[in-house]
Amino acid sequence: MFLVLEVITGLDPAEPMFQSMLNLLVDLTKLMHKFVDVIHTDARSLFLRRIPGYGMSQACGHLDFYPNNGKEMPGCSLSQERNCALMGYHAQMPYSYSQYNSSENDVIPSESSTDCSVQGYYILTTGKDPHYCQRHYRFIIELAKPVMAEKWGKDF
Repeated sequence: MFLVLEVITGLDPAEPMFQSMLNLLVDLTKLMHKFVDVIHTDARSLFLRRIPGYGMSQACGHLDFYPNNGKEMPGCSLSQERNCALMGYHAQMPYSYSQYNSSENDVIPSESSTDCSVQGYYILTTGKDPHYCQRHYRFIIELAKPVMAEKWGKDF
């Protein structure tokens, strides 16, 4: 008999011996619980790295968050990894990582008109200075609507 939880949040599920394995007795998986959200902050490769990562990169929840692509946390050196202050941050769901990296990453269309969470991958970036937020700005410049431009143009 398995315990089915309503909501479970995973922080850096382990990669060694678990990634790409389906073991319902030990895995954090969306097959076992009603809602699983996972935050991947240590998904660097375990091999061929000076500082290895031990968290898995494989998506395993209903919502998977990858701050800074899940690999490098700016401002958190190896000695600071245990003491980094955390705070809430808005993430968006791109259609692809290349779209997220493009200059249009501030305008990502929604698949739903509701306020409910959409399942999938979420990507966000953080800065190297405390509180690690980066500012995102969106400017919309509306010169004039064509009808108004004609009205104003008659005065010249």
